[in-house]
Amino acid sequence: MSVALKNKKIITNFIKANHKKDHILVTNNKVFNYYYKSKKKLNFILAKEKKEIKSIIGYIPYKNYNSRFKILWIALWIGSKKKPLSGLSSLSVLLKKFSDYSIFCLGLTEKAKKIFDLYNFTTGKLNHYYLLNPYKKKFKFIKKPQRIRSFYQHKNFLDVRLINKKNFYYLDAFKSKSEKNSEYFKSKYLFNPFYKYQIYLIKTNYLKCLIVLRIVKNKIIRVIDFSGDEKIIQYLYPLFQKIFKENGYEYIDFLNFGLNYKYLKKANFCLLKKPTIIPNFFEPLVFANHDINFAFKKKSKDKKILIFKGDGDQERPNNI
Repeated sequence: MSVALKNKKIITNFIKANHKKDHILVTNNKVFNYYYKSKKKLNFILAKEKKEIKSIIGYIPYKNYNSRFKILWIALWIGSKKKPLSGLSSLSVLLKKFSDYSIFCLGLTEKAKKIFDLYNFTTGKLNHYYLLNPYKKKFKFIKKPQRIRSFYQHKNFLDVRLINKKNFYYLDAFKSKSEKNSEYFKSKYLFNPFYKYQIYLIKTNYLKCLIVLRIVKNKIIRVIDFSGDEKIIQYLYPLFQKIFKENGYEYIDFLNFGLNYKYLKKANFCLLKKPTIIPNFFEPLVFANHDINFAFKKKSKDKKILIFKGDGDQERPNNI
């Protein structure tokens, strides 16, 4: 139940009055359109009472990325300051309208997480893994890291290809049963208007994957997305070593839910735990650990649930 373009001003005024006056969706038209405009409609649900808006909910359907899957991500959910629990009305409408969809949400507050629990969603938080640069001794963006000896060493037998706008046709050779096909990676990352991403197509004799990286502050690598055979992760350490050696980045972090920890461990990743501190927010920088909560209600039971940092609107810029 999308709404007409003419409602855009109504939506931004509601965000301004009930959330943040300087929210990026209020101040930047390009960001708003990129995430929520779909042809001549806006992917929002407006819940009203006596012509007054009680709450809004914005969503990102996978059809935005040429996917045939019935999946959508709740990306913005705001209720009226005047009416506690007013957000429930727009959520109820969305769940009824998209009853045949798998619905996901990432970046929930603890309060919102409890509400999704009441609606029988599966909830949790992303696991935060990190890999230190073995050639560095001092770090600016990570405090008290656990430095481990590289227990697992693999010969570098990977076929690695960095995808760019000139050779993106290589993506078409990547066949995946996942909803994240080649069109998804082109649309969301390769031709993203806000951030520059590094997309690697990686193969062994019998495994393959696509992995998306983003460089933050010229010091950090973040794994933003992944698709393919998760077993290949255990062989990625030589690639990361090479990247560290050539560029001097401090660490790589990898937020996800659903990947088997044994493969990350074999790539020498550590699970974040106290007293280590790794920031999750950089616009502006907040030097503290922060859980990224999720919720989902899935229709088909035949596929494993995998969630990554790039899902939903978590890569939406806050400052441009």
